Amino acid sequence: MLFSTTLCVTEYGASENSEDIAENPYFIAGRSVSGWSLSAGGADYDAVNSIDIAPDGSIYIVGTFVSSIYYGENGLEAEGLLGDEDFFVAKISSTGEWMWMVSAGSTGGDNAWDISVDPRDGSAYLTGAYCLYTLGMECTMNLPGLSPLTKVTDEDDGEGFVAQISSSGQWQWAKSFGTATREDQGLSIDNDGAGNIYHTGLFIGELQIGSDILVGGQAYNLFIAKINETGTWDWAASPNTPGGIESFGDICIDSMSQPFLAGSFLEYASFDEIELFADGGSDIFVTRLNSTGGFTDAISAGGTGDDWVHKCTFNSQDELFLAGNFENTITAGNFNATSSGGSDALVAQVSNNLSWKNLTTFGGPGYDIAKGIAISTSGEILVAGEFSEYFSIGIDNLTSSGLSDIMLISMQENGTLNWGISAGGIVEDSGIGIAIDSQGTPIIIGNYGDTANFESNSNTSVGSADFFLWQYAKDLDGDGVVDGGDNCPYIANPSQIDHDNNGQGDACDDDIDGDGVLNGDDSCSPGSVNWNSTNQTDHDGDGCNDNGEDLDDDNDGINDENDSCSKGPVGWISNIEEDVDSDGCADVDTDSDGLVDQADNCPSVINPNQDDRDLDGIGDACDDDVDGDGITNSDDECPSGEGNWQADSSTDHDSDGCKDASEDSDDDNDGVSDSLDDCPLGETGWKSSAAEDHDGDGCRDLTEDFDDDEDGILDVDDTCQVGATGPAPLGQDRDNDGCNDFTEDSDLDNDGVPTTLDSCPRTPADT
Repeated sequence: MLFSTTLCVTEYGASENSEDIAENPYFIAGRSVSGWSLSAGGADYDAVNSIDIAPDGSIYIVGTFVSSIYYGENGLEAEGLLGDEDFFVAKISSTGEWMWMVSAGSTGGDNAWDISVDPRDGSAYLTGAYCLYTLGMECTMNLPGLSPLTKVTDEDDGEGFVAQISSSGQWQWAKSFGTATREDQGLSIDNDGAGNIYHTGLFIGELQIGSDILVGGQAYNLFIAKINETGTWDWAASPNTPGGIESFGDICIDSMSQPFLAGSFLEYASFDEIELFADGGSDIFVTRLNSTGGFTDAISAGGTGDDWVHKCTFNSQDELFLAGNFENTITAGNFNATSSGGSDALVAQVSNNLSWKNLTTFGGPGYDIAKGIAISTSGEILVAGEFSEYFSIGIDNLTSSGLSDIMLISMQENGTLNWGISAGGIVEDSGIGIAIDSQGTPIIIGNYGDTANFESNSNTSVGSADFFLWQYAKDLDGDGVVDGGDNCPYIANPSQIDHDNNGQGDACDDDIDGDGVLNGDDSCSPGSVNWNSTNQTDHDGDGCNDNGEDLDDDNDGINDENDSCSKGPVGWISNIEEDVDSDGCADVDTDSDGLVDQADNCPSVINPNQDDRDLDGIGDACDDDVDGDGITNSDDECPSGEGNWQADSSTDHDSDGCKDASEDSDDDNDGVSDSLDDCPLGETGWKSSAAEDHDGDGCRDLTEDFDDDEDGILDVDDTCQVGATGPAPLGQDRDNDGCNDFTEDSDLDNDGVPTTLDSCPRTPADT
């Protein structure tokens, strides 16, 4: 029996239950400077599976419970009562107060695996399965206000579903996936805020969704489908995975409403024409689909062990980030990692054109898994998961108190790990998912048993396993900004000033203006931003931009406006002994040409005119490449040629330093002028001669010229390949063998009989 779907769900009314609720620490939500923690559950097993946050800050979760569940001072019973597994959907306020919880179920097993909030109205879409474990039996799932969902046939062992629920907890619609030969269930779901909903699931055998029939094998197969906001399917697609698919993964939608699917496959997978092969156990895949359900790209990562991805999310640049774990070793594009123990957590970055961009791993000797991931508006990545023994993140040492504990990790988009904390108790506790509220504070969901500590909060379970929500709002540095939104969580900086907008506050940023010069060496800190200190932009490397910020580019003590050598040698300081006239140039003239060395573009070579054709600061008199084309003077046939160009194969075919387009009359340097050269960009390193270029056309006979004597007969058909040059006059090569009949041809009719012995010299022998 389903108790209620209204905001206030039927309350357990017996006095002993009310007393239990008042005294049991499980029912008391923790509140402290560290945020809050909230838990729910019953006497049996309960689990939370997914979280999402609405625009107003309210929190939606889905999960499963067995027999009954308590939340706050209210409760729900499963459809089949004792021992029956149903699913729930709950809404919690931004301050951690229960708003409502509704459940649905059948006499079989029922679950909800994922939820996605529609930002337009705060409604939510969810997916899962119903009537599991009912092979050979009739089964129906009831959702108040809607028609029941039934199994297609009694021989099904469960059906998948997708549904919409309003912001007040009222069911809007629900659809079962369709006809399956065996079992199917929902896996993940996402929406783009414009009425397009994408969901994934698993099936065995054959599955029909809408008008699409998907064919799989005897192992779990994966599908993705698009359904609109009224519950009508547009299309469904499935990769070919004969070896099977792991029963977890995620779908994420980028800002262009393109769906990306991430998961783990075994052995082999094909996404339309794209084939992927697993290296060991299961490997990770990422694929993108177009608007009609076609797979456009796919990549994989893996190694000798099992490699899994659990969740994905996009940053503001539409780059995809994955959370998962791997065993032994893993390769993702050009990135490699080795596990520290049984399994290490991973965060992988994928560019929007589907290539591996970064791979970050962390863990210790036990089993460490990243199960949830979220990115704040400032670019901070927060990861939730579980670990079994111990590991370190910088100065933070995380040690499990029991079989496994919950971990929360902060990192930057470039892969730098910021900090880590743990929570949990003496049994098996796990972080399942994470979302970030509008204040930048993470809210973690997960499952726990016994008593779990969440910083200064704690919760105690009713049954063997209950679930929690934990808003981590600790303020380690006491500056009034909680760590989730603090750009310097270890250093007090209430103003949160971030001069270069890199997500790291000035109080803890060793390069405040982001110019590549550390603060201690930067004479302009904080200075101008959006530039990098190089020899060209910051002559003296003092962190001050020469263009408008540095008044003394060479740091010699003479301001640029009075410095005749403003880009002089760094390290020299103007003084009366070496710079009598204080013009910023040392009074030394090594070559005695009337110019002091610092003002002389050839300080060791006399050049009073200071000619500098390529304006590179090196005078022509001492410049080994006067015109700056990349060809040294000794090899340059135009040493003082055009400037502002670089010699390469496209501009200077023969690398002689003469620009093909305007300076070089013989681009391939074969001795034949371009105007007469049939191969003006031909081979280089040879000269046209009678021996190598019989007809003098600029094409090398051996490799380039297919008509060496230019008689119009190709060499392969020419009996006199290097005969008289030019076409034979009319009537002088009647057999077209390339030999002039009067001067070269000894067999005028080309019948194999020499003309001197041929009774019919103009008639072939076979006529």
